[in-house]
Amino acid sequence: MNFRKDGQAGSLRIVRIGGQPGVAIFNDHQPVSVVTLAIRGNAVTEVYVMRNPDKQKLWPETVT
Repeated sequence: MNFRKDGQAGSLRIVRIGGQPGVAIFNDHQPVSVVTLAIRGNAVTEVYVMRNPDKQKLWPETVT
């Protein structure tokens, strides 16, 4: 899914990180955030958002 905000191109990609479903958010092809969900049964029990720029270098290996 692609989007534009403040004139910048962005995209969302459905991913699995650590075996959990989530969404990777890219701005101009650079990773900006990863949102993952913890699911128990049929319910989302926790939502995690990672925006730490120090961890961005790990995303290409973990975002699949």
